[in-house]
Amino acid sequence: MRRTLHPLFVMLASLTHQELARQIAYLKKENEILRARLPAKICTTKAERKKLLKAGRKIGPNLRDLMSIVKYKTFLRWVREKEQGRPKSQGVGRSRIAEDIQKPVLRLHEETGDGYTLLEGRLKRLGFKISRSTIRNILIAAGHDPQPRRDADSWDAFLHRHADVM
Repeated sequence: MRRTLHPLFVMLASLTHQELARQIAYLKKENEILRARLPAKICTTKAERKKLLKAGRKIGPNLRDLMSIVKYKTFLRWVREKEQGRPKSQGVGRSRIAEDIQKPVLRLHEETGDGYTLLEGRLKRLGFKISRSTIRNILIAAGHDPQPRRDADSWDAFLHRHADVM
């Protein structure tokens, strides 16, 4: 009886294996079509990465042929990060403006009272390459008015002072 059942089981296993292979081939083609309609870059969430890691680690190196959402190198980096722990988080956004740039801007503004446009020219003559908007941001962050200092002189006072010339 054993001799008759063994080939039967082998035949059933072979059929299910072939059926699974056909299903996988169909799903691969379907995924190709769907991926063609997706944007070039897909951002994954932590939960999605976790799912991909769990399923992908079981497949092994053959995963390289299947991957399409992320690159294989990215997947390997995720594996390394998971094994070694999270790397130090990188700051988001631009770095702060260096103090060796902030100090001359603030000093010139306090001494001259110029606005950010005139300060830009003065700083360029001193050898600093800095934009107007950066100068403006430095002045605002320090609590200064980025506009040039205006005296409390009025038109009336100006006219009285120059009346004899007119």
